[in-house]
Amino acid sequence: AQDIRKAFTDIQDEYGDIIETLATRWSFLIFSTTVWLWGLALYAHAWLANRALARKGIALRPDFSVQSFAMPDWMLALLAICALASLIGSPAVSFLGKTTLISLLLPYFLLGASLMHAASRNWPSRRVFLFFIYFLMFAQFWLAILLSGVGLMHHIKRLSAGGTSSKH
Repeated sequence: AQDIRKAFTDIQDEYGDIIETLATRWSFLIFSTTVWLWGLALYAHAWLANRALARKGIALRPDFSVQSFAMPDWMLALLAICALASLIGSPAVSFLGKTTLISLLLPYFLLGASLMHAASRNWPSRRVFLFFIYFLMFAQFWLAILLSGVGLMHHIKRLSAGGTSSKH
């Protein structure tokens, strides 16, 4: 136990400044990814429960596949407010803005994933492609943010084309 305490003390002495810098600059990602993981875990549990109910013939929904859906227009205003808060706010407001901004990208991730599934529907090696993409997303979070960007661009393109996403 004493050796372990000494090792942690040595690590803190040698890497304390680096850990402090990383903690202050990147801690918002921990909270944001926790929101994403919670949302995706709820979806996975609902999918598994629905699949088990479907085998017994008592499922309430036919399936839980994510289809392309319309995002409400007010989501863009929320994203803009969060982005502005992350850029010009105090450190606490900036932290909240970054965390909320990335957290609010989860529905756009699902929209981007549905668009990716629709675009790859007729590809011969679709399953390998989708497995590779989802495997990389679990290994590196930036690809999920990129797919969220695809969903966000789809929403913006739909707005600029004159079709409103939702009236609510």
